[in-house]
Amino acid sequence: MAVVCAIIAKRRLELPIGTLDMNTLTEAAGRLTEAVEAFVAYMESLPPAQLGKSPDERWWPREVLSHLVFWHEHYVQIAGAIVQGREPDLYRETFIVLNARAARQEQDTPIPELLRRFRDAQEKLATIAADERAPGLHWSFRQGSKSRRFDEDLDMIARHILGHVRQLRRRGFGRLSRRA
Repeated sequence: MAVVCAIIAKRRLELPIGTLDMNTLTEAAGRLTEAVEAFVAYMESLPPAQLGKSPDERWWPREVLSHLVFWHEHYVQIAGAIVQGREPDLYRETFIVLNARAARQEQDTPIPELLRRFRDAQEKLATIAADERAPGLHWSFRQGSKSRRFDEDLDMIARHILGHVRQLRRRGFGRLSRRA
């Protein structure tokens, strides 16, 4: 199985790509928790000058964090509803519209509060993943999007979070680290 490696906040994280049949939901949730904590550590390592609002359309770390918090809180709502046997509230807008809203709506929220909300949402998501009703759960992020297995998406979300760190570092935010 192919593996994506990333060194973030002095930790090496390995995330499987491809078939995840051998991975349990708890393991996938654990990898996602590691990715969230790596992102939090990355944000906490940035100088204050790099935590401001973007002066243009390109996202700075603040907007990326806002985007991640927006989606993580939405994932909790979706997975929680499904596990409880309720129909989740899914967004109808395109991902482009939703991501723009995510970056905008938290523009005045203090970074420490966003980091706390990101961690809180991840803790709730891990709790849902540990629920005995969660194995086999399939979900969609928005109306009309592809339904996927919960464990597969947890790993995909972890890779997405780490991808944002790599992108931000390439753009000069924070220290560059050697690739594994």
